[in-house]
Amino acid sequence: MPKSIIGLDIGTHSIKVVEVRGGLKNLDIVSFAEFPSAEGVSHIFKEGAASRTMVVTAIPQASMRVVSLPFRDERKIEQVIPFELEQHIPFPLDEVTVSWHILGSGEVDRNTTDILAAAVQKSVLKEFLEGLSRGGVDPVIVDLDALVPSSLSPMTNIPDAPTALLDIGKSKSSFTVFSGKQMCYARILPSGGEDLTRAIERKTGLSRDEAESAKIQHGLEEGEKGKYAGIIRESLEGFALQISQTIHSVREYTGVSVEKLLIHGGGAKLKGLREFLSGKLSIEVGPLELTLSLPASLDTIVFGKAIGLAMRGAARAKGSSTINFRKGEFVYHSPREEISGKLKVAGALIGAGILLGLVSMGVSMVSKETGLKKLIQDEERIFASTFPDLPVPEDPLKEMQALVSRERAGGAGGSSYKVIDLLREMSSRAPKDIKVDIRELNIDMTKIRLLADTESLEAVDKIVSELRKAEIFSDINVLDTRRSTDGNSVNFQLSLSLKAK
Repeated sequence: MPKSIIGLDIGTHSIKVVEVRGGLKNLDIVSFAEFPSAEGVSHIFKEGAASRTMVVTAIPQASMRVVSLPFRDERKIEQVIPFELEQHIPFPLDEVTVSWHILGSGEVDRNTTDILAAAVQKSVLKEFLEGLSRGGVDPVIVDLDALVPSSLSPMTNIPDAPTALLDIGKSKSSFTVFSGKQMCYARILPSGGEDLTRAIERKTGLSRDEAESAKIQHGLEEGEKGKYAGIIRESLEGFALQISQTIHSVREYTGVSVEKLLIHGGGAKLKGLREFLSGKLSIEVGPLELTLSLPASLDTIVFGKAIGLAMRGAARAKGSSTINFRKGEFVYHSPREEISGKLKVAGALIGAGILLGLVSMGVSMVSKETGLKKLIQDEERIFASTFPDLPVPEDPLKEMQALVSRERAGGAGGSSYKVIDLLREMSSRAPKDIKVDIRELNIDMTKIRLLADTESLEAVDKIVSELRKAEIFSDINVLDTRRSTDGNSVNFQLSLSLKAK
């Protein structure tokens, strides 16, 4: 059964859940639900379902800033972005988790790269994840609310003309701008439907529930039924001003002039809202519509963000947000997967029957059979590359077996570390959520040289960070990192110095 993906939209008022499942050619929405936030998330999963489900959610708010850098190299961006963001956030860098998304080439200078950088306090992120964990939920991806529409854009009625999406929630709203369906701006607005309810409550003496009911039932209706319209309209004036000022900022900073506004979220259902905003902003305002085949009873206005989160998990939309705060100390660890990135050397050696010599000789371990064949064919070359300080003997294989025997007894060439102990330590330190393919592994008296492939530059940093926690290494250097020719992986090379015993 294919793994299902849950988009989990956690709002102030309610939690929306959309579950999708499918293969490469199709993706079906198999279930969806909405329930009060007060009930928590503990009943999202049926018994045992958590391990079969990928959960994608978004944190409500973070500090955001668009930064322009004169390069596009992801490793450089990862290193520089925190310091570019530091002057714009009220917290020390060691108290925040930073993630980022490439928006595209700079509008003024095409040789620069515009990046949307986001920082969330570690204490806030920890509390957010712990709250989900108490309900048995461990999300793989934690995106940012404002960027979720980027995963929806190819499947919506967004035209090629510059268009803004406004997701109106209870206490805040997300404003995202697209130009040609490419996200170019995002911002959180500190206003939502709750402001209207409070205004009615304050000016009429109604209870909170009565004021909410009046808002939903009447909205901006005129006449006798519209006795609350004046209160709502007055409260909306400030909201419309925020939107207008944001549209002006978009034009000033990106050169994009918003021509249309599409609204969604629970607050978008207010009667008369589209007409009100259109008049105030002097642009066309309409509902966000999805072009997907959806269940008839699924309200896209309400469930749009949850669908977008599910699509993010399915990697269905080109240009989707790459923000994920599950990094560093908050990195996701799957309970189902075996230790990802563990060294595959030991199994290959045992299967090939060559003791641990193959590891010490730096043989490329594609499989047990090819590893053994390569050893037999290239004995002298392997010995020379693995033991550059030793002369090549008449029988390289026999000499290598002797070296391995000495290493198992207490260390090759005088080293006090056993190869199996080194492998076990490196395997235990490998991040559990990262896939690593070992291409070469050389172990000599004082150093380990590792050549491998992994998923991303961020994954390389995580691997190095974990290995540095091992007490057996005195120093770890990244010798080289580069993207593969197909762009689907990152090749990296490490040098690990062993501590003297």
